[in-house]
Amino acid sequence: SSTANNLNPTLLPASNITLAENIDRAANKTYVVISNLPSGSHFFKIKVKNSTNITSDFSNEIALTLPPLAPTLSGTSGPGSGQVTLNWTAVTGATSYNIYQSFYTGAQSTTPTKSGITTTSMVISNLINDTPYYFVVKAVNAGGTSAASNEITLTPSISVASIILLASSPQIPSSGTESPVITAIVKNNANVLVPGVTVDFTANNNGTLQVTQPVTNIAGQATAILSTLGS
Repeated sequence: SSTANNLNPTLLPASNITLAENIDRAANKTYVVISNLPSGSHFFKIKVKNSTNITSDFSNEIALTLPPLAPTLSGTSGPGSGQVTLNWTAVTGATSYNIYQSFYTGAQSTTPTKSGITTTSMVISNLINDTPYYFVVKAVNAGGTSAASNEITLTPSISVASIILLASSPQIPSSGTESPVITAIVKNNANVLVPGVTVDFTANNNGTLQVTQPVTNIAGQATAILSTLGS
């Protein structure tokens, strides 16, 4: 109405009813940009006031959710073959996180490699050893997705710190009638069993080996059968 055209709206955040902005209706503005709001949900409603300071009731309330800030990303290679571990900072207001990876710097797809993550750490598996990968993480909430974190590059590799050899029998009779199983147990620097490692078995003193498990399994074990020629 003509009366409403002479009113000056006041935009108020409804949560604590503090003045957010005065809008001069004479400037024919029916919108306002409010800056420097933290991420998360914000609730707004407006009042209008005429030249004699008569103020209307509140308008309907609207809720707007701003995307979260970007996390900070770090990581290490391992713990196993073809794996890297990503860690990132928790972001206030974030409900989940997305991981993006690429073979080239700055070339991550808009489709996340992993999405809906609710922790701040993840092991990425099934990577190619000795190949560099580039990663970023984004935080997510109902308002959208944050900007990308800092980019890091990690190269998965086979990290072997120790190999323990076990024999199914401590002694081999000279008759050569017994063939003990030799088990190699492979661990990394964190004392974690490492799968995917090729173990080279050798024997001396006329011993022969039949390698039955040349690559360590999920338990970090490779196996061979030892036999002798009677000496």
